Amino acid sequence: MLQADFEFWQGLHFMLTGEITIPPTYSARASFGGWASINWFFMPHVDLRSDLIKQSLALGSTNLDATSILIQLHAFL
Repeated sequence: MLQADFEFWQGLHFMLTGEITIPPTYSARASFGGWASINWFFMPHVDLRSDLIKQSLALGSTNLDATSILIQLHAFL
């Protein structure tokens, strides 16, 4: 997994994440994933995060491609 986090304005983060999963057996293929994220810290201890996730999962001899959108509101102490 490799992640880059850019904060161009205070409290607003843009993140890119890439992931490769290599199974323990040599006969299986690798799976790949990538995220583009925006995380906004708009109050002390509160943030809103949005992720666009693209994955290609190796399942036997085929690939399963998936695209997801995830929106989260975090409040923490």
